[in-house]
Amino acid sequence: MWPPHCVQGSRGAQFHPALKLPADVKVVSKGMDPEKDDYSSFPAKLESGLSLNEHFKEKGINHIYLCGLATDYCVRDTSLDALRDGFSVTVLKDAVKGVDLKPGDSEKALEEISRAGGELADLAMIEAKFRA
Repeated sequence: MWPPHCVQGSRGAQFHPALKLPADVKVVSKGMDPEKDDYSSFPAKLESGLSLNEHFKEKGINHIYLCGLATDYCVRDTSLDALRDGFSVTVLKDAVKGVDLKPGDSEKALEEISRAGGELADLAMIEAKFRA
């Protein structure tokens, strides 16, 4: 359905040069099976072999903040999987962007996440929350 994108080792898979990542960042790769589309990040494996779900639970993480592409596919599916697996989810609305194959798909995805129990916020709201 999609043209090749975010191919490992290609320019399209590189992080933006202004992105500041901590030294202990964990990069998780998904979509490793060429026979299927992996929209959710939860089936992805870390270098340790743990799934993202297993890693979060091992580390005691119970709240996930999501940003990225695409709101109506990967962000939506990752959010819904996280909620099903018992995590709290906050989608940062000003840090996501959709494909909108059909106009309004991204807004519908955010509504679905919200109905499933996810929180919708923007970066300013999160900054204020952590400053308090």
